[in-house]
Amino acid sequence: MTAEEPGDTLAARHFLVLSDSPAMDETDPLDFGAMASRLERIIVGSRASAPFTASIEAGWGAGKSTLMRRVQRRLEGKAPDQQRAPTDARTVWFNAWTAPEAQVLEGLVRSVLDQLDSNLLRRIARKRKLLSVLGLGASIAGGFFGLGNVVDRVWEKVSIDPKQRNELNQFVREAMEKWLAKSSSDGRLIVVFIDDLDRCSPATVLQVFEAMKLYLDAPGFVFVLGWDTEQVVRAVAAEKGRDDRLPQRYVEKIVQFGFRIPRPSDEQLTCLSDTLCEAAGLTESVLAHEHRELLIRTTEGNPRQLKRFINRFILLHEMVGAMTDASVVIQLMVLQASYDSFFRLLANLPGDEDEDNPLFEFADYAAAREAQARGQLDGVAKILTAHGYMATPDTVARQFEAFEQNLPVDYPSLVTDRQFSGLVVAMPDDVKRELRRLARSDELQVTGLAAEAVSKVAAPYDVEPAMGVMPGTTVLWVDDEPNTDDHALLPPGANLMVATSTDEAKRLLTSRREPISLLISDIGRGAMRNAGLEGLKELREKGLYDGPAVFYTLRPTSGQVDEANGLKAAVTSSPDELRSIVQQYLAPATPQAPGPSAAPPPTSSAS
Repeated sequence: MTAEEPGDTLAARHFLVLSDSPAMDETDPLDFGAMASRLERIIVGSRASAPFTASIEAGWGAGKSTLMRRVQRRLEGKAPDQQRAPTDARTVWFNAWTAPEAQVLEGLVRSVLDQLDSNLLRRIARKRKLLSVLGLGASIAGGFFGLGNVVDRVWEKVSIDPKQRNELNQFVREAMEKWLAKSSSDGRLIVVFIDDLDRCSPATVLQVFEAMKLYLDAPGFVFVLGWDTEQVVRAVAAEKGRDDRLPQRYVEKIVQFGFRIPRPSDEQLTCLSDTLCEAAGLTESVLAHEHRELLIRTTEGNPRQLKRFINRFILLHEMVGAMTDASVVIQLMVLQASYDSFFRLLANLPGDEDEDNPLFEFADYAAAREAQARGQLDGVAKILTAHGYMATPDTVARQFEAFEQNLPVDYPSLVTDRQFSGLVVAMPDDVKRELRRLARSDELQVTGLAAEAVSKVAAPYDVEPAMGVMPGTTVLWVDDEPNTDDHALLPPGANLMVATSTDEAKRLLTSRREPISLLISDIGRGAMRNAGLEGLKELREKGLYDGPAVFYTLRPTSGQVDEANGLKAAVTSSPDELRSIVQQYLAPATPQAPGPSAAPPPTSSAS
């Protein structure tokens, strides 16, 4: 029985994890082959202008490496559709991210010079007496790069002697002129591909630019850089300063022309999704067309994120078992990847009944809102009554407003999100229950999907460092159920005081001489839905605490957010956002805003 025959089960299928290597096979859903052909023609056609630098620009995971590899293959005459003879070009591939930072500059120069004839380099070195000037004249007889420590000894000298740097540049220029003159055609080039520059530290980025401009600025060189322009500009700014447009102008001086990979068309994205699903063994009987569209929208058509999403699906499907429908797994992953705040509700709200399931609650809210827009007041009243509101045709508008105020704060925005709203409203009740079960399952925790959203991976220098605080900085955390995992969100060096009630918080504030830098509180405590809000209000009124405050709670409602704003406090359900808010108040360089008149950080329940 084949994979497409009736009666096939998911348990019998064999799924394949997708590699993140550049796609070089014959399938080309994004038409990179045509782009590579045009870029290769530009490079070869402009060889008389060399040296020059081109950049291939796109965001993380959009296919820069794949496109660069295809250009390299065409320059080497290895593309399957090439009919003519290959150009007289040599290529170098240099990954700046994987090279040791201390050796990037030397490694790039050495990789390039290795393309030239060693005898040629030896003759020019003798002529220019470059190595003898450095005390290495005897070494040249053994071959310029034949002895392992020759380059190291050369580099040790030129790296600290500007005069010798200039000597090395002149040496490279003369070597290239001789190498170009030996060609019987006008097409000789050395094309240097430098990949992943946007992932490098600012120091590495500047080293690469230094190698290109100080040592390798010679006829016959073409550099092709793969990067996200914004990240590289930020790297330059970190080293050169952020005044005016200096970083942008610096980058513009390096690069003569840039090619930005265009956003794929809808047809190309469908083709890409189908190609990747086929490669992973996910036929349409496993992932139907509508679920592949969900996959595309969730990952915004980013090739790397598509692969990661498919790989996660395979992992999760293997963990939850073949009896779970693949479409349910995909819907769970869409909620987790694109709607993190709602997913946390689904996974963490207590209760086992339908009324405790956020999917049922949201579907009712969307139905009530739709009925209200259509003037179907009886339908609105029926839904409100099911949720405990005494709604009549005369009071339905007021009761609906009260209903909405007691819903999670992001429901009004989610209901206007066509992907989310369409997904939940059309979802059968049994699927809502199954999604709730899976979101709370141990299997989901094992896969790591519960803690990891599909998101862009920042370059190393783009990651916020763990910020310390000034000695003596104290945070008061009020929560009737203290959680050590939550406390770990505080920055290193912060003193933590924990109170399990407002009365205990009052005692701590009264007995403590040193000031509290920040108060973090829950909102609901047991049957008291607004205990945290009432507690902060009491502390404010009695003059016990007038500093910054933030409420950290799983299910903040619109009404609670409004009341918190009135108390000059922020509200969040996101661990990442809480960490950011805390750092905003506790970072040493950040002036504190001790009074309640200070505006709180932006209030949100989404990460």
